[in-house]
Amino acid sequence: MGVPLPDERPQGRPTEAAAARTGTPTLTWVTLAMMTTASVASLRAAPTMAVYGLACVFLYLVPAIVFLLPTSLVSAELASGWSGGVYRWVSEGLSKPLGFVAVWCQFAMTIFYYPSLLAFVASTLAYVINPALASNGIYTAIVIVVLYWTGVWISAQGTKALSGLASWGLIIGTLIPGTLLVVLGIVFLGQGNPSAAPMTAANILPAWTGLASLVLIVNNFLSYSGMEMNAVHVSSLKDPPREFPKTMFLAMGMVLLIFVLPALAISWVVPADQLSLTAGVMQAFDAFFSYFHIGWLTPIAAVALVSASLGGMLTWLAGPSKGLLLISRQEGYLPPPPQP
Repeated sequence: MGVPLPDERPQGRPTEAAAARTGTPTLTWVTLAMMTTASVASLRAAPTMAVYGLACVFLYLVPAIVFLLPTSLVSAELASGWSGGVYRWVSEGLSKPLGFVAVWCQFAMTIFYYPSLLAFVASTLAYVINPALASNGIYTAIVIVVLYWTGVWISAQGTKALSGLASWGLIIGTLIPGTLLVVLGIVFLGQGNPSAAPMTAANILPAWTGLASLVLIVNNFLSYSGMEMNAVHVSSLKDPPREFPKTMFLAMGMVLLIFVLPALAISWVVPADQLSLTAGVMQAFDAFFSYFHIGWLTPIAAVALVSASLGGMLTWLAGPSKGLLLISRQEGYLPPPPQP
């Protein structure tokens, strides 16, 4: 067994390890649901599905029924009986070495996620500061490095600091802009404006194009990956067996709504042949804001989207890395710290 690292947090504030021993909760189930939602859902994927109009509902619902629902139920059941997350589940069912491989893969798969996510953040911020910076490689690299290591520092402060930032990032950058997008879309249609994409029963199912259609549906399965990631924080709940299932069901509902409704709203105002797969959300906001003569909200919406991306990054930084660190300490996969 590895020797635990000394606790350097201020006295009087329960740490996650202490919470697990004393039963003092450091997270509510609603907060954990917000963290889980932030790690899975965002508005960045909406333009990709908006090009299919009403059919995006089918394209999201099928993977949700086949993958999201079972994954959430399995995660809720396992976390209710076995704390520790993916490592504990795999090691109990197979072996400890395979459990370590599982948690390592969960950590390693995020390595390629951060540069693309932070590049999106850099380009979005550029349109608020100076659009010419969007194509500046040095600017993009600096933003990626600074934001990544800032995220690492925040994650090292513990779950309480992380949960607050991730939750507010979800609220400010996803829930509020997403709700605004849908409300503006409903008002837009309610004033008699035609939808850019047809909203009839004949358009519920996507056009069948053979293998490409299967690839599209399978790709949406990946949109729901990560629901199990925050199970490593289950010991921070007051009553894990009761609260974690509620966490998963709330997160599942929010994820589905965040994916489906904004995609529909975008399809109402931006024609598919004019929709940018990377800037489609801002295209929709710009179109709605111009129509309602509130164009000054466009840069505010851009900043809000950035906050959501950063909140999602924080949850991915903390979940897999915390699991890998704890298991490495407990099982001796990492050497003990030097003794004074």
